[in-house]
Amino acid sequence: MAKIVIVFLIATVIFPAWICPASASAPAEKQEETSAGLPEGIPLELALLWLKADELPEEFKEIPITVPLIMPAVTSMKTANHERDDPVLMVNAISQVFMGYNKNLDNTTANEYANIIMNTCKNFGEDPFVIAALIVVESRARANADSRRGDFGLMQVRWRVHRKNLTQKYPTIKTEKDMFKPRENIIAGTEIFSNYRKSADGDMARAMIAYSGGSSSHWDKVSKVLSQIKMKYDELHSKG
Repeated sequence: MAKIVIVFLIATVIFPAWICPASASAPAEKQEETSAGLPEGIPLELALLWLKADELPEEFKEIPITVPLIMPAVTSMKTANHERDDPVLMVNAISQVFMGYNKNLDNTTANEYANIIMNTCKNFGEDPFVIAALIVVESRARANADSRRGDFGLMQVRWRVHRKNLTQKYPTIKTEKDMFKPRENIIAGTEIFSNYRKSADGDMARAMIAYSGGSSSHWDKVSKVLSQIKMKYDELHSKG
């Protein structure tokens, strides 16, 4: 009998009040959010259904939960956010941001860079938008960029540090001049970054410090460009 009463209360009081706060007796004010981004007072069962597994707060992960039969209906309320998984739009978003930073870059070349990034990131398991943002920070998408420290190309690969590994692993990479070739440079730079990220247990900030040779602000700079690329993708997606 107690279980029936609990289910009835969830179905008729807690659940409707959370879904439609304007209909509750309390004033319609903005609810406080927890550190997980959820409004205070949300039943744990709803929180677990609302969040993806990898977004769960640590304190929720070890709690055994029995979800009432009525709860799955909440999944239909989740905000419909599209995934950034359209490769054509991803290429267009990257190329447009590249051309925004490098005014000498034409659309054909920008698309070439973007397609190389997409293919390379697929091989290394990296996010194309992160690599594209890193390229903007490193070289402003200039394939002929170099530095006094011996960093070359789009991803400013430090040749004297990585020469031995790159020349042994890749037949098309033999001298520093090959770092000015977009495909070779992106392959080399993406592998280097991927190795740093894995060594840092996925910590992007630490990986960026390693990649940049010690700059603690590198991830902040990359993050800003990353946001611009995502916004461009969303803009293109909204236009259909």
